[in-house]
Amino acid sequence: MTTQAPVQFACIAKTSVAFLARHRHVDGTYAIPANTESISVKVTTEAGVVAYEGDIDPTAPNLWTELQTADSRWPIDANEGDDAGYNFVWISPLDAFPTQGHYRVEFTFTHTDETVTKLVYEGAARSTNE
Repeated sequence: MTTQAPVQFACIAKTSVAFLARHRHVDGTYAIPANTESISVKVTTEAGVVAYEGDIDPTAPNLWTELQTADSRWPIDANEGDDAGYNFVWISPLDAFPTQGHYRVEFTFTHTDETVTKLVYEGAARSTNE
C-alpha cells in the first residue's frame, strides 16, 4: 500500500469542501476509471472518531481518464509548474465536517490489480465566527 504525506487543508465546519488531486497508481500511471476498482473515503476527528465515511464512484465526475484543467477550483500557476490538472475530485457532504476541529480525510483507492493507494489530507474546520 502506498500513502503520500498528508496534504494540508482548511475549511468552514458544516460546509461542502472540494478535494481535488492528481493521483497516481503505484506504477506511476494516473489512477483512472479503467484501473480503479473502488474508492472509499473516511473523515476522522483528531481523537479518531469517524465523522463521515462512504464509497465514491470511481468514474467521472469523481475520477477522470483525462486530466482536468478547465476548472476554476484548480489553480493554474505556471510559476509553480502545476498547470497539468487533476484526475480526482470529491465534494464532501455538509455533514463530513460537523464541528470545528482538526480532521483527517483518507481516500483509499483499490486498483484493478488489487494494489491499494491512499490520498490523505489533514486540516482544520473552523467555525463561521472565526
